[in-house]
Amino acid sequence: MRIIKTQQDIDVLRRARALPAALLDQIEDYFLQLRDELEDEVGSEFCLERHEYIVVLEAGVTFMEFEQPQRSHSLKRMASLWCG
Repeated sequence: MRIIKTQQDIDVLRRARALPAALLDQIEDYFLQLRDELEDEVGSEFCLERHEYIVVLEAGVTFMEFEQPQRSHSLKRMASLWCG
């Protein structure tokens, strides 16, 4: 499971080749779309943590394993991207 909150998270995954490049391109496009829609402070690094975050579930990890009861309301709005 990979959690993405910042552009730096995407850059680290790209350098490590942890996910396929095509998938990272899609994730980055989505991240930039969210940044454009949600960014409220110019000049600071945008972070999804205040709004939610992007989760990439890798092969062998199910959504049910990831879900935590205290976060279930937030998980309904979270973007989940499947890899594998």
